[in-house]
Amino acid sequence: MMGASLSRNLLLASILVVLSLLVLAGCAAKQPVSTTSSVEAPIESFPPVVAEPELPAEPATVPAQAPAAAPVVQTFKLTAQRFFFTPATIEVPLNSMVRLVITSMDTTHGFSLPAFGINRTLEPNKATVIEFTANQAGTFPFVCSVFCGQGHGGMRGTLIVK
Repeated sequence: MMGASLSRNLLLASILVVLSLLVLAGCAAKQPVSTTSSVEAPIESFPPVVAEPELPAEPATVPAQAPAAAPVVQTFKLTAQRFFFTPATIEVPLNSMVRLVITSMDTTHGFSLPAFGINRTLEPNKATVIEFTANQAGTFPFVCSVFCGQGHGGMRGTLIVK
């Protein structure tokens, strides 16, 4: 404890010595005062102060608008299988980009969404990508558009656009 107090006192003493030396060096560096008299010019002999011409104001700049963000793509993986789509209901926001990746699991099926002008054939074991903009609100049915057997008429689903 005593050693820490001694170290602190030595540090403070060292700082005081350095500051004293700086003050003395600053006093020694002052220029000697001239004993010769100088004549001051009367205030009237200085040139008049002229105000600088005012610059025209810069035109107001309108901040550039940030580019519109790319629309978010709503992606859904569906399967088509005798005699249903999975999932059978899809819900998306109005004006969203929709990407359906549909894979037929057994035979050739179709995917028809008349409200958006879509009618595609789905080959077996192959993913088919269908993209569109859901630009109208409502509930829209989609159906299998290729006859796939006795339960074909019940193979349907619903797109809900809110």
